[in-house]
Amino acid sequence: MWLSAHDLYVSRINQQQQNRVQSLKAGHHHLSWALKSQRDLVSGFGSGWRIKPQGLEIKTQKAEISLAFENSFIVPENYPRLNFEWAEHVSENPNTRLQLEFSQVDSGVYYYSPTIELSPGHNSINLAELVWTARQGDKNKPANWQDLPLLNTLVWRFSQAQNGENTGLLKAIKLPQTTALNSVNQTVPLAALLNNTLRQSWHSQRLSQGLVLDTPPVLQPYWQMSPWILFGLSGLLLIPAVIFNQPLPHNSKQTTVQAQGGLALVVLVCVLAFLMQTVFMWEVFEHWPWLVMMIFITPVLILFKRWIRPQHGALPVWLLTIITALVLVYIGENNWGFASDLPLYLFWALAQQVILGPWVSDYLHQKAGLPKITVVLLCGVLFAMLHTPNQMLMLATFIGGVLWSYAWLRYHNIYANTVSHALLALLFYQTMPEHVLGTARVGLGF
Repeated sequence: MWLSAHDLYVSRINQQQQNRVQSLKAGHHHLSWALKSQRDLVSGFGSGWRIKPQGLEIKTQKAEISLAFENSFIVPENYPRLNFEWAEHVSENPNTRLQLEFSQVDSGVYYYSPTIELSPGHNSINLAELVWTARQGDKNKPANWQDLPLLNTLVWRFSQAQNGENTGLLKAIKLPQTTALNSVNQTVPLAALLNNTLRQSWHSQRLSQGLVLDTPPVLQPYWQMSPWILFGLSGLLLIPAVIFNQPLPHNSKQTTVQAQGGLALVVLVCVLAFLMQTVFMWEVFEHWPWLVMMIFITPVLILFKRWIRPQHGALPVWLLTIITALVLVYIGENNWGFASDLPLYLFWALAQQVILGPWVSDYLHQKAGLPKITVVLLCGVLFAMLHTPNQMLMLATFIGGVLWSYAWLRYHNIYANTVSHALLALLFYQTMPEHVLGTARVGLGF
């Protein structure tokens, strides 16, 4: 599973790069945003907008959005036009204005367009004809579109001179590539033991001026075979672990069904881990976010009576959690920034711990009859599998899954496990260096 996680990420990124290079060479690498889902926008940025089925509803008095480039860049001379559809709602004298801001992430230089008057219907802006202002700190200077560097950020700022509650509908944004990019060369493959480190190196090289499109980075896999074969083999290896450790049914149909349930649980987690690597799963969660909430809330409610009253104080769990937390705080130079996220994260940790303990661990031990050592190891593996392909997070969740499963079977104290999970997870995210963890995302989002 560790090997497949690395190569799953490598395979996905290399395929994306190959498709991008072919598209650039053909002059067909058009960037577009339908603006019908949150995926088209930078999360947590902007105000004055709301996603509608038809597009993005904009408060024309004052609003700003940032488009998600999804690891794409543009060469300004190859992208001289910006097209979009605009519809104004309720206004006697519609006079909504727009200012564009392009930049390259972390460069510190921002390129502003002059104010643009929007018109109803199709808008096509010739970016090359605009006089741009390059701003770095307090210094401003004029700039030509063709002379701008590679860009991967675009912010839209809307305004209206008159007061009012008017709204507009923005949709079908497109930056078409008008000329082909012929100088796309192969580069030396990037290699690293951790795909988290590889991910960091890849982003760094892509942000290096002159290397982003002319020599797109390629990632080196562990094995020259399909990562899905490795993924399938790792899942199949769990089946003998369940079969060889389950007790004999003793001619009891009920026991046989329960033992088979252990296998079904393993298969279910493997299938879920697989689906998390697909676009299908992410589109389902994106369009029906309530489904995600129901998946995690339902076990908490159904198993309420089994976890609400702890059977033991779980003092060793509390002590180990506190000591580990203090060590991580010390390593992080007494940074207590995680504390603001702790209250909300406790609910997320509770949902996961109820699934890991009262549901999975108890079922495998009490119903399927597996010995405790098999249960805790299996829980660690299954928990890690759901965090594929983030290797560092897989390692952390394997250790955590083993310890929390054991703690539940020993003490049956969900509160100790929940606090331990929430506190140590947040500190882990805060303390781990960028080149080791990089991100806490999993599945296709990694």
